[in-house]
Amino acid sequence: MNSQETIIRHLLLMLLLVLASCATTHREQVQDELASAAAEVQISQELATQFSASQLSSEEIAAFEKRAIQKLEDFSAYLQLLSKQELDTVFRQKIMQQALALFAHDEVSIYTKGKQMNIKTLLEAIASEDGHEYNFEVRNIQFYQRLYASETQDYQGTLSFDQVLPTQSTPERRNIEILVKKKPKQFGKEREWVWEVLLSDME
Repeated sequence: MNSQETIIRHLLLMLLLVLASCATTHREQVQDELASAAAEVQISQELATQFSASQLSSEEIAAFEKRAIQKLEDFSAYLQLLSKQELDTVFRQKIMQQALALFAHDEVSIYTKGKQMNIKTLLEAIASEDGHEYNFEVRNIQFYQRLYASETQDYQGTLSFDQVLPTQSTPERRNIEILVKKKPKQFGKEREWVWEVLLSDME
């Protein structure tokens, strides 16, 4: 992803958060703008994953490492949107689907509040917390382990970050596993297997 695409992506995510904080009297306008911005973010994500070689070059690995950091930041933004009760249930369901798409599968394990649960259960719990906004913020993101080729012919790595919650006086250092694996993508009438970076288990 080039610098221009990165700037566009961040502007779109900022738009998501700003629009979601608008007064509820403008709910329909907010949701239309959010839907449009989310679609643009999805297009950017798809363009960033179109590598189909059998192995990744060092430059491509570096690009996927940057994309992994961006996906973790996206996850934080989606959690905040998902907890906003002024957005209707149907639209928050779409946000949940966008958040789930960041992960390798629905059963990815997340450790939070002293409990172990899968990512789908966590997102459903956040969406159902009436009146409680989930301000999950990530800071100081670094690679604890850089991406490397695994025995399964995928690539694996680990990100480390500070989790900041309003209920915590000090940030908590967390780790999240990163996978880069091939997934089928449809391009018109053709179906190709392309590399995609995905979030996985969080401790």
